[in-house]
Amino acid sequence: SDLMINTTTCNATTQVGCGAVPTVHVGYAPDFDDVNTTTQTLYVVDAYDSTVSVINAATCNATTSSGCDQVSTVAVGFVPTGLAVDASNHTVYVATGLGLNTPGSVSMINAATCNAQVRSGCSRVPRTVAASIGAAWVAVNSSTHTVYVSTGPSGEPAGVLGSADVINADTCNATVTSGCRKTPLTVTVGSVGAGIVADSTTNSVFVVNEEDSTVSVIDGTTCHAGS
Repeated sequence: SDLMINTTTCNATTQVGCGAVPTVHVGYAPDFDDVNTTTQTLYVVDAYDSTVSVINAATCNATTSSGCDQVSTVAVGFVPTGLAVDASNHTVYVATGLGLNTPGSVSMINAATCNAQVRSGCSRVPRTVAASIGAAWVAVNSSTHTVYVSTGPSGEPAGVLGSADVINADTCNATVTSGCRKTPLTVTVGSVGAGIVADSTTNSVFVVNEEDSTVSVIDGTTCHAGS
């Protein structure tokens, strides 16, 4: 299940609302989530169910729970973990294949037809793009229209460098696949790249390297989909 904490009443200075916390039931082993603020939709990765739960954030939140029992699911690739929403092209990118010694993939959910208000597309099988072994976490840089996918633990020994795949969000998304190349462009990071986040203000991409306790900093101005 997902917990919903009201940060106006449960924060560093006020704890009056830190008691009972509303929950919403999702799939087995929820791992990561992201919100599309345009449609007020929360997407949650259900790792062991190989699905993504779709929740109406307008009717299921810290103050309102009327819609918390109306959860749709989307079937995605095997062992999904990381997820990121690109509101500009109406696509939810979901990395699959964490911990597997086989090529990973990224499922692309159409957020225009699968969201809080429209569920008609949630039953459709999402399009996919190939990714590196152990595809784990996803970040979107809206400034350069680039999707970065880091590789997680896949049985590699410490010291073996990981990578981050670089995908063009303009030509590889839920509705356009002309740029979904079979072998994605990659950039080398530290040993076993895990969490990843993109800062569109500075065009910097940060990758947490689990095995060597470092953070790789990718220059998004020179390493992006159009470079």
